[in-house]
This record gives sequence, structure tokens and C-alpha cells, in this order.
Amino acid sequence: MMYHTMIVDDEPLMRTYLTQSIPAFSTLFDVSAAAKDGLEAVELLKEIPVDVVITDIKMPEMDGLSLAKHIHENYPGITVIIISGFSDFEYAQKAIRYNVKDYLLKPLVDKTLIDLLDTLAARFERERGTARFRMTGTGAKRDPLRHRLLCAFLEEDTERAYHLYRELRKEGHSFMGPFACIAKFQCLYSASSSSLALHMLLDGACPQFGWIILCEKDGSVCLLADACSEMDLETELGRLYRTLLRESAKDLFVSIDCRCGKIVTDPFQLSASYNSLEETLPLPLAKAQGPFFHSHISQYRHALDRIEKYRDQLAYDLLGNAQEHWYADLKSLCLAFGVPLTGDRLWRCASYILAALPAGDAYTEEGRQRSLEDLAVQCKNAVRPFTPDEFAEALLAWLRLLFGQTALDGGLSPVILQAKEYIARNYQSNISLSDVAEHCSVSSSYLSDLFHKQLSISYLKYITALRMEQAAKLLKSHPDMRVFEVATQTGFLSDKHFISVFKKYYGVSPAMYQKSQASHRET
Repeated sequence: MMYHTMIVDDEPLMRTYLTQSIPAFSTLFDVSAAAKDGLEAVELLKEIPVDVVITDIKMPEMDGLSLAKHIHENYPGITVIIISGFSDFEYAQKAIRYNVKDYLLKPLVDKTLIDLLDTLAARFERERGTARFRMTGTGAKRDPLRHRLLCAFLEEDTERAYHLYRELRKEGHSFMGPFACIAKFQCLYSASSSSLALHMLLDGACPQFGWIILCEKDGSVCLLADACSEMDLETELGRLYRTLLRESAKDLFVSIDCRCGKIVTDPFQLSASYNSLEETLPLPLAKAQGPFFHSHISQYRHALDRIEKYRDQLAYDLLGNAQEHWYADLKSLCLAFGVPLTGDRLWRCASYILAALPAGDAYTEEGRQRSLEDLAVQCKNAVRPFTPDEFAEALLAWLRLLFGQTALDGGLSPVILQAKEYIARNYQSNISLSDVAEHCSVSSSYLSDLFHKQLSISYLKYITALRMEQAAKLLKSHPDMRVFEVATQTGFLSDKHFISVFKKYYGVSPAMYQKSQASHRET
């Protein structure tokens, strides 16, 4: 299997290096096209099929982030790699929202490129292991042609879709009504037995509508739903969802999610409806009850933007192993929901976080399975909504299991890990070394010694650095926030003391820093 690559970079030397090096470093990759900017790449993508696009982040006309967005929306099967300099890396991380999970930092070295190609090849081989969709159940036996046609549409196999569509029309059958969408049903805390039971429930309920169902590899069930109007379609899907909830409560003892993609009028747009399901993933975190339609996104846009922002920040800190920020990131994320923090929502939040992480690279399959099994027990046993602190702590414990203790703690002692977590939760207060030591059940002198030995920094310098980083974030993201408010929110009792510490740390006053960040945004 040969994987085709496109290079997008405004520097001729970089284009030449990548074009020559990629096929030399791996027999599985070739370079099918090269472009000098994003606009040229957009035109080439219309003519040349590729599997991978490696793009610089900074280019004239259309930059790498805009190109990643275009590819995410129009060619979801293409893997995008971002090249950035160290100073641009934080900006490049915004591409996480466009499913970009791999980055190359300048200056490039051969080993980094070789490692990336090996990682991509292994990932692609895993993904090729089994087909995305499976036709099962009595519906597929009764109407195999329509099921095969739906598979072709969703897999964007245009040639096969045209052939099957003509065959269906010859037999005098229609494929779908005037309005249609792809709906995805999924068991929360899913086990294989629950997924099988869900499929059986849908297989029995859908014939009355004439709707087609397909199973996915992850155990979820995709449904082609259609009706004579958009209102009828949403009404019928809502009725089906409520029926499934009643039945699953009796038989499965788990909850079911139903997310619905964009409503379309052309069968060749069904893949777009399916791909738009990814945009509905955070909806169950902002909207209290399902089903969750793509059309609801505009109604909950403000909450969804905040949720996405905090999830992206968390993913950035997870991939960067910035453990001291994880608890604060999780707390900010759950406070953005605006709905009760139930066990179901805890599971959905973990799934949403997982969607932002590179599967197989950041964690092992064993770690994923073990951590989700542990989380499922917590979710099922929740008899009341979690407090924000409980919710964040449960997710933090899940992340520990997901990444594995060794990968997570970097060799740090449990006492230091506990101290860092406590500081991350309470740095806004005027906490002292003795407060942290008391929380960790050790003496102040012992904890102070651990900070020096394991972190090579004193407690005071550690908490000051954390407060300064958080203060800088507040000044950058809130141009109208007063300096004394920033001081209060970062654990300083006196704004004068805060100003003095900030100026010593960054070399400028908080007000000047805030002003410079505002000017930078305007330019």
C-alpha cells in the first residue's frame, strides 16, 4: 500500500527537502504534489487524491491553519501534518479542532521526519484493519442493495455508488425521501453485549420507517433516516429515541446517545451528513436532553465555543505533559457546560477529550480500555450530580489510568504529585508551604526538600511561576479585566505586591503586558 503525500510550503528549499526525503526515508510514501501556499493546495486537491498533507503554518494567501480547516470540512479522510517554528507552536496547536494531531518543529532533522513517517504508516495500517461499516441484521437481508449503496455513499466511493444507484433505479426502487440525515446511536459505558442489544432494538424498530441501519467498528449504530419534511424527520427521530431509551432502561441498564448530522436533500451529500456528526460531539455537554441535532449547534453556539476552547487548552496541556495545569483545565471545562454534571455527562466528557488525542500515540489501547472500564463504574454508580470539584477529580483520575502512572508522573513521587494537584486547585488562595504539607500529610521541611530534589525549584518559585502564567493568560484573554482583579484571581492579597512580582518576572508591568497583547491581536 502506497500513501500519497502533498507538500505545502512557501519556501522552495523546504519543498525540495521534503519532496526528496519522504520517498527516500520510507517505501510506503510518495510525494504526489507540491504547492507554494494554501490556495494552490486547494486547487490541487480537486485534481490529485492524497492521503497526507504536510503544510507550513505561516504562508501568504492562505496559511496552514486555514488549509487544515478546509481539508477538515471537505476531505475528512486526509491526514494533515503542521510544520511550525517554536514561536508559532502555540498558534499551530489551534489546529487540534480540525483533527490535526501531528506536528513537525523547525528546524527539521531527518530522524524526526523518519519517526513521523513510521508513526503514520503504523496508524494507517491499524485503520485499514477492518471496514468502517458492517451490514448486519434482518434489514440488511431484506434489502441488501440499499444497504450496500448507503455504505458506498458514506465511504465516498463515488464509482460504486453510481453503479448501485443505477441498479436500484432499474429495479424501480427509491433510496431515500426528500429530506434525510445520518443519525448515530451509541450506548454510554458501552460493552459488546450492550452494543449488540442496541443493534437488535434498532433492527426491530426501523422497518416501520423503512430506515437503513449499519454497524460501526466501535459498536455504535448509524441510521439513514428520511421524511417528507425537516420537521417530520426531527419528530420521528425524537420518537424513536424516546422508545429506545425506555427499552434500554429495561434491558441494557445503560443510557443511549443519539446525535444527528446535517439534514440533506441529495444522497451524494450523505457523507457530509455523516462527517458533520463530529461537530455534534460536544452538544450533549451543553444541551440537557437528546436527541442532539446538528441544527441545535447555532442555538448553543456560545456554550459550545467555550467548551471547545477549554477542551483544546486541556489537549494542549495533556500533549505537552503540563500536569500542573490539568486540574484547572478540567475545572474550567466542566464549568462551561451549564447543565447538571451527571454520570452520563462524565462519560460524554471523557469521550470528547479522547477525540482530541492521537489514538495509539499518546496512550495505549490497554490504558484506554482499563481507564474507561474504571470510569464506567463511577458513572453507573453516581446517585446524584457531581460538584465541579468532584467532576474534575474523577476526570483527573481517569487521565492517570489512561496515560499510565509511569508516563503520567515522569518519575515524581506521589507526595509531589499530590502537592502539585493541590496547588493547581488552590493557587488562587493565599496558600503557604505548611498548608500544602498539611494536605499531603508531611512536614513542611520534608516537602520543601522534595521540591528542591525532584523539581529543582523552591516551593515559592514554583507557585509564583504558576500564578504568573495564569495571570498572563488572564491579561491576554481579558483585555478589559482590571489589574487588581487579576491579582485577586491569582492568589495575591495586594495588587501592589502583584505588580511588583509580575514586573520582576516578565520585565514589564501587568498593564503594559495587557496593552501589548491587545495591540498584537489588532495587528
